[in-house]
Amino acid sequence: MAAPLYDVAVVGGGPAGCAAATTLARAGRSVALIEKARYPRDKVCGDAVPAPAGRVLLRLGVFREVEEAAHRIGSMAVSSPSGSAFVAPGPRRGPGEPGDLVIPRARLDEILFRHAVRRGAAGLEGFEVRRVARDVSGLFRIEAADGRAVEARALVAADGARSVVAREVGLAPRPKGPEMVALRGYYDGVAGLDGRIELHFAAPALPGYFWIFPTGGDSANVGVGVTEAVLERRGSLQEVFRDVVARCAGVRDRLAGARPRGPLRGWPLPLAADRGGTVADGALLAGDAAGFVDPLTGEGIFYALRSGEIAAETLAEALRDGDLRRSALAGYERRWRSEFAESFRVGRLLQWSLRLPRLVDTVVRRASGDADLARRVAGVIGHAEPKRAVLSLGFLGRLLATGL
Repeated sequence: MAAPLYDVAVVGGGPAGCAAATTLARAGRSVALIEKARYPRDKVCGDAVPAPAGRVLLRLGVFREVEEAAHRIGSMAVSSPSGSAFVAPGPRRGPGEPGDLVIPRARLDEILFRHAVRRGAAGLEGFEVRRVARDVSGLFRIEAADGRAVEARALVAADGARSVVAREVGLAPRPKGPEMVALRGYYDGVAGLDGRIELHFAAPALPGYFWIFPTGGDSANVGVGVTEAVLERRGSLQEVFRDVVARCAGVRDRLAGARPRGPLRGWPLPLAADRGGTVADGALLAGDAAGFVDPLTGEGIFYALRSGEIAAETLAEALRDGDLRRSALAGYERRWRSEFAESFRVGRLLQWSLRLPRLVDTVVRRASGDADLARRVAGVIGHAEPKRAVLSLGFLGRLLATGL
Protein backbone atom coordinates (compact mmCIF):
# COMPACT_ATOMS: atom_id res chain seq x y z
CA MET A 1 0.00 0.00 0.00
CA ALA A 2 1.43 3.37 -1.03
CA ALA A 3 2.28 5.82 1.72
CA PRO A 4 0.41 9.17 1.64
CA LEU A 5 2.41 11.97 0.05
CA TYR A 6 2.71 15.45 1.57
CA ASP A 7 4.52 18.60 0.58
CA VAL A 8 6.22 18.68 4.00
CA ALA A 9 6.55 16.25 6.89
CA VAL A 10 7.15 18.03 10.21
CA VAL A 11 8.58 15.67 12.82
CA GLY A 12 7.95 16.81 16.38
CA GLY A 13 4.70 18.14 17.84
CA GLY A 14 6.16 20.75 20.19
CA PRO A 15 6.14 24.53 19.63
CA ALA A 16 8.64 24.47 16.72
CA GLY A 17 6.86 21.72 14.82
CA CYS A 18 3.37 23.09 15.44
CA ALA A 19 4.40 26.60 14.36
CA ALA A 20 5.88 25.18 11.16
CA ALA A 21 2.86 22.98 10.42
CA THR A 22 0.34 25.77 11.08
CA THR A 23 2.24 28.24 8.89
CA LEU A 24 2.59 25.74 6.05
CA ALA A 25 -1.06 24.69 6.20
CA ARG A 26 -2.17 28.32 6.14
CA ALA A 27 0.01 28.80 3.05
CA GLY A 28 -1.96 26.06 1.31
CA ARG A 29 0.65 23.31 1.60
CA SER A 30 -0.15 19.72 2.54
CA VAL A 31 1.69 18.88 5.74
CA ALA A 32 1.97 15.90 8.07
CA LEU A 33 2.61 16.82 11.70
CA ILE A 34 4.25 13.78 13.30
CA GLU A 35 4.48 13.23 17.06
CA LYS A 36 5.90 10.09 18.68
CA ALA A 37 3.67 10.36 21.79
CA ARG A 38 -0.07 10.80 22.17
CA TYR A 39 -1.61 13.90 23.70
CA PRO A 40 -1.76 14.98 26.38
CA ARG A 41 1.91 14.26 26.95
CA ASP A 42 4.36 15.96 29.28
CA LYS A 43 7.51 17.73 28.15
CA VAL A 44 10.01 18.64 30.82
CA CYS A 45 10.32 22.44 30.72
CA GLY A 46 10.16 25.56 32.86
CA ASP A 47 6.79 26.31 31.17
CA ALA A 48 7.41 30.07 30.82
CA VAL A 49 6.11 31.66 27.61
CA PRO A 50 7.72 35.12 27.25
CA ALA A 51 5.91 37.97 25.55
CA PRO A 52 7.86 37.67 22.24
CA ALA A 53 6.66 34.06 22.00
CA GLY A 54 3.15 35.37 22.53
CA ARG A 55 3.55 37.59 19.49
CA VAL A 56 4.31 34.53 17.36
CA LEU A 57 1.25 32.81 18.85
CA LEU A 58 -0.81 35.84 17.85
CA ARG A 59 0.36 35.48 14.25
CA LEU A 60 -0.48 31.78 14.35
CA GLY A 61 -3.99 32.62 15.55
CA VAL A 62 -3.76 30.66 18.81
CA PHE A 63 -2.61 33.14 21.46
CA ARG A 64 -6.02 33.75 23.06
CA GLU A 65 -6.61 30.03 23.51
CA VAL A 66 -3.19 29.64 25.13
CA GLU A 67 -3.71 32.68 27.33
CA GLU A 68 -7.03 31.35 28.64
CA ALA A 69 -5.30 28.14 29.78
CA ALA A 70 -2.23 29.89 31.21
CA HIS A 71 -1.25 31.74 34.37
CA ARG A 72 -0.53 35.42 33.69
CA ILE A 73 2.74 36.81 35.04
CA GLY A 74 2.93 40.36 36.33
CA SER A 75 6.52 40.67 37.52
CA MET A 76 9.91 38.99 37.95
CA ALA A 77 11.87 38.53 41.18
CA VAL A 78 15.62 37.88 41.04
CA SER A 79 17.93 37.04 43.94
CA SER A 80 21.72 36.77 44.15
CA PRO A 81 24.08 34.40 46.02
CA SER A 82 24.36 36.82 48.95
CA GLY A 83 20.59 37.22 49.27
CA SER A 84 20.16 40.59 47.56
CA ALA A 85 16.98 40.72 45.51
CA PHE A 86 14.82 42.91 43.33
CA VAL A 87 11.36 42.73 41.82
CA ALA A 88 10.68 44.24 38.40
CA PRO A 89 7.35 44.66 36.61
CA GLY A 90 6.62 42.72 33.46
CA PRO A 91 7.29 44.18 30.01
CA ARG A 92 5.45 47.30 28.94
CA ARG A 93 2.82 46.50 26.35
CA GLY A 94 0.09 48.22 24.46
CA PRO A 95 -3.59 47.23 24.16
CA GLY A 96 -3.90 43.68 22.88
CA GLU A 97 -0.17 42.99 23.23
CA PRO A 98 0.70 39.65 24.87
CA GLY A 99 2.38 39.49 28.25
CA ASP A 100 4.39 36.77 29.96
CA LEU A 101 2.62 33.50 30.72
CA VAL A 102 3.28 30.19 32.45
CA ILE A 103 1.49 27.13 31.10
CA PRO A 104 2.46 23.47 31.58
CA ARG A 105 3.80 21.98 28.37
CA ALA A 106 1.34 19.09 28.62
CA ARG A 107 -1.38 21.69 28.00
CA LEU A 108 0.49 24.08 25.69
CA ASP A 109 1.70 21.50 23.22
CA GLU A 110 -1.72 19.87 22.89
CA ILE A 111 -3.33 23.25 22.22
CA LEU A 112 -0.74 24.01 19.53
CA PHE A 113 -1.05 20.54 17.96
CA ARG A 114 -4.86 20.63 17.81
CA HIS A 115 -4.72 24.15 16.37
CA ALA A 116 -2.36 23.03 13.60
CA VAL A 117 -4.74 20.18 12.75
CA ARG A 118 -7.72 22.55 12.65
CA ARG A 119 -5.75 24.73 10.24
CA GLY A 120 -5.29 21.78 7.88
CA ALA A 121 -2.27 19.75 9.02
CA ALA A 122 -2.61 15.97 9.19
CA GLY A 123 -1.85 15.11 12.82
CA LEU A 124 -0.13 11.75 13.28
CA GLU A 125 0.18 10.83 16.97
CA GLY A 126 2.04 7.79 18.32
CA PHE A 127 4.28 7.87 15.23
CA GLU A 128 7.79 7.04 16.48
CA VAL A 129 10.21 7.66 13.62
CA ARG A 130 12.60 4.79 13.08
CA ARG A 131 13.92 5.49 9.59
CA VAL A 132 14.17 8.34 7.12
CA ALA A 133 15.23 7.59 3.56
CA ARG A 134 15.36 9.63 0.36
CA ASP A 135 14.86 8.10 -3.09
CA VAL A 136 16.45 9.11 -6.38
CA SER A 137 13.55 11.45 -7.15
CA GLY A 138 14.19 13.38 -3.94
CA LEU A 139 11.15 12.19 -1.99
CA PHE A 140 11.59 11.46 1.71
CA ARG A 141 10.05 8.32 3.20
CA ILE A 142 9.49 8.49 6.96
CA GLU A 143 8.79 5.13 8.60
CA ALA A 144 7.40 4.53 12.08
CA ALA A 145 8.09 1.75 14.54
CA ASP A 146 4.50 0.48 14.12
CA GLY A 147 4.81 0.07 10.34
CA ARG A 148 3.15 3.29 9.27
CA ALA A 149 4.90 5.47 6.70
CA VAL A 150 4.50 8.82 4.96
CA GLU A 151 6.31 10.41 2.06
CA ALA A 152 7.14 14.08 1.68
CA ARG A 153 8.93 16.44 -0.64
CA ALA A 154 10.56 18.23 2.32
CA LEU A 155 11.22 17.77 6.03
CA VAL A 156 11.28 19.92 9.15
CA ALA A 157 13.18 18.25 12.00
CA ALA A 158 11.63 19.57 15.21
CA ASP A 159 12.10 16.46 17.31
CA GLY A 160 14.23 17.86 20.10
CA ALA A 161 17.81 18.06 21.29
CA ARG A 162 18.45 14.40 20.43
CA SER A 163 16.83 14.66 17.03
CA VAL A 164 16.52 11.36 15.18
CA VAL A 165 15.66 13.13 11.94
CA ALA A 166 18.69 15.41 12.08
CA ARG A 167 20.94 12.38 12.31
CA GLU A 168 19.10 10.59 9.51
CA VAL A 169 19.56 13.50 7.07
CA GLY A 170 23.20 14.06 8.02
CA LEU A 171 22.71 17.07 10.30
CA ALA A 172 23.40 15.49 13.68
CA PRO A 173 24.22 18.28 16.15
CA ARG A 174 27.86 18.86 17.01
CA PRO A 175 27.94 20.90 20.23
CA LYS A 176 31.03 23.04 20.70
CA GLY A 177 30.03 24.80 23.88
CA PRO A 178 28.77 24.03 27.39
CA GLU A 179 25.56 22.09 27.76
CA MET A 180 23.03 22.69 30.49
CA VAL A 181 20.94 20.12 32.29
CA ALA A 182 17.80 20.89 34.23
CA LEU A 183 15.55 19.25 36.81
CA ARG A 184 11.87 20.15 37.14
CA GLY A 185 8.97 19.26 39.41
CA TYR A 186 5.46 20.53 40.14
CA TYR A 187 4.69 21.52 43.72
CA ASP A 188 1.44 22.36 45.50
CA GLY A 189 1.26 24.45 48.66
CA VAL A 190 4.07 26.82 47.64
CA ALA A 191 4.08 29.84 49.96
CA GLY A 192 4.10 33.47 48.89
CA LEU A 193 3.14 33.12 45.23
CA ASP A 194 1.78 36.41 43.92
CA GLY A 195 1.84 36.31 40.13
CA ARG A 196 5.56 36.68 39.64
CA ILE A 197 8.25 34.37 38.36
CA GLU A 198 11.33 33.92 40.55
CA LEU A 199 14.92 33.28 39.50
CA HIS A 200 17.35 32.54 42.32
CA PHE A 201 21.00 32.71 41.31
CA ALA A 202 22.01 30.68 44.33
CA ALA A 203 25.67 29.74 44.83
CA PRO A 204 25.21 25.94 44.55
CA ALA A 205 23.68 26.37 41.07
CA LEU A 206 26.07 28.91 39.52
CA PRO A 207 26.54 29.22 36.60
CA GLY A 208 22.84 28.46 36.55
CA TYR A 209 19.79 29.22 38.66
CA PHE A 210 16.84 27.87 40.60
CA TRP A 211 13.36 28.89 39.50
CA ILE A 212 9.84 29.07 40.90
CA PHE A 213 7.22 29.76 38.21
CA PRO A 214 3.59 29.94 39.43
CA THR A 215 1.06 27.83 37.52
CA GLY A 216 -2.08 28.97 39.37
CA GLY A 217 -3.30 29.00 42.97
CA ASP A 218 -0.57 27.78 45.30
CA SER A 219 1.04 25.53 42.65
CA ALA A 220 4.29 26.14 40.83
CA ASN A 221 6.79 24.71 38.40
CA VAL A 222 10.00 24.45 40.44
CA GLY A 223 13.42 23.49 39.17
CA VAL A 224 17.12 24.06 38.75
CA GLY A 225 19.31 24.37 35.67
CA VAL A 226 23.11 24.05 35.75
CA THR A 227 25.95 23.51 33.31
CA GLU A 228 27.41 20.06 32.88
CA ALA A 229 30.54 21.29 34.67
CA VAL A 230 28.49 21.89 37.83
CA LEU A 231 26.88 18.48 37.47
CA GLU A 232 30.28 16.80 37.14
CA ARG A 233 31.48 18.60 40.26
CA ARG A 234 28.37 17.97 42.38
CA GLY A 235 27.45 14.48 41.24
CA SER A 236 23.71 14.84 40.68
CA LEU A 237 21.03 17.40 39.92
CA GLN A 238 19.04 16.17 42.91
CA GLU A 239 21.96 17.12 45.18
CA VAL A 240 22.12 20.63 43.69
CA PHE A 241 18.34 20.97 44.07
CA ARG A 242 18.45 19.92 47.74
CA ASP A 243 21.42 22.17 48.43
CA VAL A 244 19.69 25.25 47.02
CA VAL A 245 16.53 24.52 49.02
CA ALA A 246 18.59 24.14 52.19
CA ARG A 247 20.86 27.17 51.74
CA CYS A 248 18.79 29.77 49.87
CA ALA A 249 16.32 31.47 52.22
CA GLY A 250 14.10 32.72 49.38
CA VAL A 251 13.64 29.15 48.17
CA ARG A 252 13.56 27.44 51.57
CA ASP A 253 10.76 29.69 52.83
CA ARG A 254 8.70 29.11 49.66
CA LEU A 255 8.96 25.33 49.76
CA ALA A 256 8.90 24.64 53.52
CA GLY A 257 5.32 23.34 53.43
CA ALA A 258 5.09 22.46 49.75
CA ARG A 259 4.15 19.03 48.43
CA PRO A 260 5.67 17.56 45.26
CA ARG A 261 3.18 16.40 42.65
CA GLY A 262 5.04 13.49 41.12
CA PRO A 263 8.78 12.93 40.71
CA LEU A 264 11.42 15.41 39.65
CA ARG A 265 12.37 14.95 35.98
CA GLY A 266 15.50 16.03 34.14
CA TRP A 267 16.36 16.93 30.54
CA PRO A 268 19.29 18.35 28.48
CA LEU A 269 19.44 21.86 27.03
CA PRO A 270 21.66 22.47 23.97
CA LEU A 271 22.46 26.11 24.90
CA ALA A 272 22.78 27.59 21.41
CA ALA A 273 26.27 26.22 20.88
CA ASP A 274 27.58 26.01 17.31
CA ARG A 275 25.55 22.97 16.36
CA GLY A 276 26.80 22.68 12.78
CA GLY A 277 24.45 23.24 9.84
CA THR A 278 20.68 23.56 10.08
CA VAL A 279 20.00 23.07 6.35
CA ALA A 280 20.30 20.03 4.07
CA ASP A 281 18.78 19.20 0.70
CA GLY A 282 15.05 19.30 1.36
CA ALA A 283 15.39 19.48 5.15
CA LEU A 284 15.60 22.13 7.89
CA LEU A 285 16.17 21.90 11.65
CA ALA A 286 14.09 23.97 14.08
CA GLY A 287 13.79 24.46 17.83
CA ASP A 288 15.88 22.28 20.13
CA ALA A 289 16.90 20.08 17.18
CA ALA A 290 18.84 23.08 15.90
CA GLY A 291 20.20 24.02 19.35
CA PHE A 292 18.00 27.11 19.64
CA VAL A 293 18.06 27.58 23.43
CA ASP A 294 18.94 30.77 25.29
CA PRO A 295 22.44 30.31 26.82
CA LEU A 296 21.55 32.57 29.75
CA THR A 297 18.25 31.10 30.92
CA GLY A 298 17.70 27.88 28.98
CA GLU A 299 14.46 29.33 27.53
CA GLY A 300 13.57 27.79 24.20
CA ILE A 301 9.86 28.30 23.50
CA PHE A 302 10.29 31.65 21.74
CA TYR A 303 13.14 30.36 19.57
CA ALA A 304 11.18 27.19 18.81
CA LEU A 305 8.08 29.05 17.69
CA ARG A 306 9.96 31.62 15.65
CA SER A 307 12.32 29.12 14.00
CA GLY A 308 9.34 26.92 13.06
CA GLU A 309 7.68 29.93 11.50
CA ILE A 310 10.81 30.89 9.53
CA ALA A 311 11.35 27.28 8.41
CA ALA A 312 7.79 27.10 7.09
CA GLU A 313 8.08 30.38 5.22
CA THR A 314 11.36 29.24 3.66
CA LEU A 315 9.92 25.90 2.54
CA ALA A 316 6.70 27.45 1.20
CA GLU A 317 8.77 29.70 -1.04
CA ALA A 318 11.08 26.87 -2.12
CA LEU A 319 8.13 24.61 -2.97
CA ARG A 320 6.57 27.39 -5.01
CA ASP A 321 9.83 27.77 -6.94
CA GLY A 322 10.27 24.00 -7.27
CA ASP A 323 13.79 24.06 -5.81
CA LEU A 324 14.53 22.26 -2.53
CA ARG A 325 18.28 22.05 -2.87
CA ARG A 326 20.36 23.11 0.12
CA SER A 327 21.46 26.25 -1.73
CA ALA A 328 17.81 27.25 -2.26
CA LEU A 329 17.06 26.78 1.45
CA ALA A 330 20.13 28.65 2.70
CA GLY A 331 18.00 31.72 3.35
CA TYR A 332 16.62 29.94 6.41
CA GLU A 333 20.01 29.96 8.07
CA ARG A 334 20.61 33.58 7.11
CA ARG A 335 17.27 34.59 8.59
CA TRP A 336 17.62 32.80 11.90
CA ARG A 337 21.17 34.06 12.30
CA SER A 338 20.05 37.64 11.68
CA GLU A 339 17.40 37.29 14.39
CA PHE A 340 19.05 34.97 16.94
CA ALA A 341 22.83 35.05 16.57
CA GLU A 342 23.52 38.28 18.46
CA SER A 343 21.27 37.19 21.32
CA PHE A 344 23.06 33.84 21.48
CA ARG A 345 26.51 35.48 21.48
CA VAL A 346 25.67 37.92 24.26
CA GLY A 347 23.79 35.19 26.11
CA ARG A 348 26.93 33.03 26.15
CA LEU A 349 28.87 35.97 27.58
CA LEU A 350 26.25 36.49 30.28
CA GLN A 351 26.12 32.78 31.04
CA TRP A 352 29.89 32.84 31.54
CA SER A 353 29.53 35.87 33.86
CA LEU A 354 27.39 33.74 36.19
CA ARG A 355 30.63 32.01 37.19
CA LEU A 356 31.44 35.19 39.14
CA PRO A 357 29.23 35.34 42.26
CA ARG A 358 30.51 38.79 43.19
CA LEU A 359 29.44 40.17 39.83
CA VAL A 360 25.98 38.62 40.17
CA ASP A 361 25.68 40.08 43.69
CA THR A 362 26.72 43.51 42.44
CA VAL A 363 24.24 43.59 39.58
CA VAL A 364 21.31 42.42 41.71
CA ARG A 365 22.19 44.73 44.61
CA ARG A 366 22.49 47.71 42.26
CA ALA A 367 19.20 46.83 40.56
CA SER A 368 17.45 46.56 43.92
CA GLY A 369 17.90 50.32 44.34
CA ASP A 370 17.40 51.35 40.72
CA ALA A 371 13.96 50.59 39.25
CA ASP A 372 15.00 51.32 35.68
CA LEU A 373 18.04 49.06 35.93
CA ALA A 374 15.89 46.33 37.49
CA ARG A 375 13.43 46.61 34.60
CA ARG A 376 16.23 46.35 32.04
CA VAL A 377 17.87 43.34 33.71
CA ALA A 378 14.50 41.60 33.93
CA GLY A 379 13.82 42.56 30.33
CA VAL A 380 17.05 40.95 29.15
CA ILE A 381 16.26 37.77 31.10
CA GLY A 382 12.70 37.65 29.77
CA HIS A 383 13.38 38.63 26.13
CA ALA A 384 11.55 41.95 26.50
CA GLU A 385 14.83 43.78 25.83
CA PRO A 386 17.54 42.75 23.37
CA LYS A 387 20.53 41.24 25.11
CA ARG A 388 22.77 43.83 23.51
CA ALA A 389 21.18 46.27 26.02
CA VAL A 390 23.72 45.03 28.58
CA LEU A 391 26.50 46.32 26.31
CA SER A 392 25.15 49.86 26.19
CA LEU A 393 27.31 52.56 27.77
CA GLY A 394 24.54 53.60 30.14
CA PHE A 395 24.10 50.08 31.49
CA LEU A 396 27.84 49.43 31.79
CA GLY A 397 28.35 52.81 33.39
CA ARG A 398 25.91 51.96 36.15
CA LEU A 399 27.73 48.72 36.85
CA LEU A 400 31.15 50.38 36.80
CA ALA A 401 29.86 52.91 39.30
CA THR A 402 29.50 50.07 41.79
CA GLY A 403 33.28 49.75 41.95
CA LEU A 404 33.78 46.47 40.07
